Amino acid sequence: MILAIETSGEVGSVAWLDGGGATAEREFATRQEACRVLPVVARDLLTEAGIPLGALRAVGVSRGPGAFNGLRVGMAFGKAIAHAQRVPAVGIATSLAWAAETAVRRSEVVLAVLQPVRRGFLYLTVFAPGETPQGLAPTEIQSEESWRQRLAELAAERPVTLTGDWPGLASVTEMPAAWRVDEDRARSPRATTIGRLAIPHLATTEQETCFTLRPEYISPSQAERVKGVNLGL
Repeated sequence: MILAIETSGEVGSVAWLDGGGATAEREFATRQEACRVLPVVARDLLTEAGIPLGALRAVGVSRGPGAFNGLRVGMAFGKAIAHAQRVPAVGIATSLAWAAETAVRRSEVVLAVLQPVRRGFLYLTVFAPGETPQGLAPTEIQSEESWRQRLAELAAERPVTLTGDWPGLASVTEMPAAWRVDEDRARSPRATTIGRLAIPHLATTEQETCFTLRPEYISPSQAERVKGVNLGL
């Protein structure tokens, strides 16, 4: 049984998945609440399902990029559970979770995941078509003025679908005819998606990963930039 955690955006979630495909999931608001709510939601989810912590075989957690505080809370909680239960902790890129959810509807197109960094900038991650998207390039930080040009370079003339939680997606205009915004995207990726993406990695993930797994902020937080410190876990 896998416990999956997603706290990278505005809406967090916790899910459990078993080998037979059964799953249950709960959502909660992450803004200013993740550190208080996440342990309670996870406990209640497992209690209602009658699943003891001893039944866990792995923990899957969203590793970013995403909201600084949310990622720290989700990663720390997931690593603590994995360490206490002596099971592997598998980190899944948040951008891949976004792409995987859109690929269910648009697996035939290039997928571009746009996520907020700070005012005037965004994360851009581009994936090749497919039911299990594969990255075409590492996540990059682009300005709100330059991302279209960079995406056009990476995707050439192939159809492109945009997804993610960058607020500017709601008002994107003047796109090439072959570009579309995934209007059916959720507000945040689902923990269930994180769990499903983690499953293929379980056989090759060692128990000790809870000591080495780190969130991927890519861009340092304001506190890190101002104070010159490293707040990575």
